[in-house]
Amino acid sequence: MQCVRNRSRLKLFAAAICSLGALALVSGTCLAAGTQDKTRDSYFQTLKGKKIVWIAAVMGNDLQAEWDAQFRKLASAVGMQYSLRDANFNTQAQSQAMEAAIHEKPDILVVQSLNVTLLARQIKRAEAAGIPVIQLNMKSLQDSTGFVGADYVGIGQQSADAIVKACSPKNGKSGKIAIIQGEITAADSYLQMQGAMPIFKAHPEIKIVANQAAEWDPNKAHDVAATILQQHPDLCAFYGLWGEMSMGIGQAIKEAGMQGKVGNYSNDGGARYACTATKEGMFSEFWSYDAPGQARDVMELAISILENHVKPGTMKTVLYSPMIAFTPQTVQASMCYDPPKR
Repeated sequence: MQCVRNRSRLKLFAAAICSLGALALVSGTCLAAGTQDKTRDSYFQTLKGKKIVWIAAVMGNDLQAEWDAQFRKLASAVGMQYSLRDANFNTQAQSQAMEAAIHEKPDILVVQSLNVTLLARQIKRAEAAGIPVIQLNMKSLQDSTGFVGADYVGIGQQSADAIVKACSPKNGKSGKIAIIQGEITAADSYLQMQGAMPIFKAHPEIKIVANQAAEWDPNKAHDVAATILQQHPDLCAFYGLWGEMSMGIGQAIKEAGMQGKVGNYSNDGGARYACTATKEGMFSEFWSYDAPGQARDVMELAISILENHVKPGTMKTVLYSPMIAFTPQTVQASMCYDPPKR
């Protein structure tokens, strides 16, 4: 009797599931009718064949290689067509690539401006032509539909706070520091200085003995740092505004026999080298803005723009990347990514 009741309850349950249009596998009672996910179909139909173009500042480093690899993978997964244009640190080449992209009229344009003024007018023109522009990590003076990137003002503030604490004469330090920028008119240099300089100025015990640009080149950063160390053997710390460039600073400190005595503070997208170098004492503190996460955020923003048929000028979204800070004492392997082979 109990078995009959259980079978009756099972049939009623299966019927209820079927009436809701769900998929149930109860003794073959309910078929897969009514299970089509219309939102999924619409999602892929909307994205299929859409063109996304990325105009990079320069390829050939871990950060750019990771963005490129992630863009290719994520675009392919949703049926979008992805293409890369490499400016190779050439302002004229980047401007020309931007001009060509505007004429091609992709569905989404991702740009990484070499400096704050270079692409400003062209970004405005692209959006006026109906092309949504997402700026990646290096802002232009011209706002656009989206920005995904590091909060460089915040990085500047955190870096300055750490340096002030480490280099205070109260701790027996000289208070002398040196800043090595990449390109002074690039957004990451300009914005980090916006965050750091007010803090340094609020601490007169901190003396900036040098503030020079090394054009993002580790070799130039090495030579600049070596000269500064010769001129100021009691220097307390370097603040280098990009991690791969700052590896040259770390090497100069090591060659001078000052590792552990002279600090090296920097930031980047968190490739494996950053964790390794920090663990080995090349960096005193490092701020990662998670390059794989940034690529995902760019693609998700692009997809949202396309799904919602956003017209340029009707939306301005800013997505600042969460920062991961680590020191030789706190760094863990999981804090960094393994970059694609180049």
